[in-house]
Order: sequence, then C-alpha cells, then structure tokens
Amino acid sequence: MQDFEVHLGLSNSPKTDWFGFPLNEEEINRIFSVENTEKEYLILDYEFPLDLEETMTIKELNRLFYKINEFPVWIAENLRDILKYFPSIYDIDENEIYVIKDCFTMEEVARYLIEEDLVFDIPNELKSFIDFRKYGEYLYKKGHWVKTRIGMCDMNYRNF
Repeated sequence: MQDFEVHLGLSNSPKTDWFGFPLNEEEINRIFSVENTEKEYLILDYEFPLDLEETMTIKELNRLFYKINEFPVWIAENLRDILKYFPSIYDIDENEIYVIKDCFTMEEVARYLIEEDLVFDIPNELKSFIDFRKYGEYLYKKGHWVKTRIGMCDMNYRNF
C-alpha cells in the first residue's frame, strides 16, 4: 500500500491534524472530540495522487485510496496522466492499456513494434532502412501515450 496523507479540520474549529490512509473515522472523531452527527470535516491539504475536493467524506476518501491501491504501482504513479484518457478512476481498466515494457521513447516503441513484427510483416533485410524516429512520431500523434517507469503505454489498446 502506498503512503498518502490528508490534513483535516472542522468547519467550526481551529483544530487541524494530519491523518494517514486508510482513514479511521472513529479515531478522527475522537481526536476532534465530536459526535458522528456534528462533524463536517474540511480537507485543508493532502499528499495524494489525485485532486481532492475540500468537502469529500471520509468514506469517499477511503474508497479512492483502496481503488488506487488495487492498481499496479506503475498505474498509481502515473494516475494523473492516465486519467486524461478515462472518465474516472473507476473506469480505468488495466486490460485497456497496451504496455510496451522497457521502451521509454517513441523511437524505441517504433523499433520494438517493427522488429517484433507486431505492425507489418517486413522482411528482416528491409528493417534497417526504416526511420524509427519518424515512425515513432507518427505513432505518438496517432495514439494516446503515457510514459511510465516500466515503459510506454498506449491508452487506446489497439492493434497497430
């Protein structure tokens, strides 16, 4: 599990504190000395891979936290970029992301796709004549690519 924190305060109190995830509502109520019916927590600051709304509930925050921790680390680390291609965090499907491991530039992606015959059936003796940089630029313009620590990912998971 990844370490995230949220800085909470009460709307009618100067008292604030930092809490680690998953958030324990009973502990938070005890620290702020409030009853379940009178609390209205505000998010004052946070260390979290997503933008949070000031008035999100503890239940909503924990739900996001658990969802993020379901993902492989490479998705969680690149969540902001990956979310550009999905309606919400709950719509992200790892199986819809085409990962090209150990390729960190579009030129490397192009070389991999050609050399592994994943795009065209090109005779080996012609492969050395291909401009992988230009083909990589073409792929970048055509796709929706995110660079991660394991390699480049196409958010359109399609045949090339």
